[in-house]
Amino acid sequence: MQGASLDWEWAPALHVRQLSDELLFLIAAAGMGFLLSALLLLLRESPASMDLQMIGSRRDQKRLRRLVLPANCVEPVAEDAKKSSRSIAIPGGVSDWRATANELAKAAMDKVIPKGPEARWALRQVIPARLDQIACRPVLVFVNTRSGGQQGFKVMTEMRNYLHTLQVVDLQREGPEAALKWWQKTDLRYRILVCGGDGTVGWVLGALYQLELDYQPPVGILPLGTGNDLARVTGWGGGFTASSVLPVLQHVNQ
Repeated sequence: MQGASLDWEWAPALHVRQLSDELLFLIAAAGMGFLLSALLLLLRESPASMDLQMIGSRRDQKRLRRLVLPANCVEPVAEDAKKSSRSIAIPGGVSDWRATANELAKAAMDKVIPKGPEARWALRQVIPARLDQIACRPVLVFVNTRSGGQQGFKVMTEMRNYLHTLQVVDLQREGPEAALKWWQKTDLRYRILVCGGDGTVGWVLGALYQLELDYQPPVGILPLGTGNDLARVTGWGGGFTASSVLPVLQHVNQ
């Protein structure tokens, strides 16, 4: 193996001695060109370039200001409210002989704060007084991260870069009902954007119908499925091919 390694290393050197001066000059020039290209690549990825990208994202966020739920308008639920939601109220009192063990367990389950991804809706509330000071008409985005291969996950990640965390719902982790109920309490004239195929759109529309909310928000579609017939018929196109969700949000903002 050592002999083979020596042959591989020395053979190019033997050929170089036989090259003309002109060819050696061309090789040296090509090497300088490669170094120059590498230097330009490093400059393009420099912190100054990253700052320009950050400035661009800030400009985009200013354009979408009406769509974003301000962070200072959301606060954790008061501790007293948490304690009261955990308390168990049994009609007739515990001493009532009719309060069987099953009834006690059912009452406890009805009062407990939900766990898992849906728990965040029970632990956050909107401050109406602060919302009155701004012109805000936010968008609530439902994303099926399994739609369109990896496209759904990419869309959700980018949406979270622009919007409040309570504005983006991953339908693979939770259903739409908890989010719709929470947004109904805000009294905001919000809008809905469903990112997925026909089945995903039908899921969200079905939840809206079953909840019978007082405010029926307008619904837009970002088609990520295979058929996308519903999106095509309603004028939202047959598929999503853009490299960014920014044009979609700008369209919703209009």
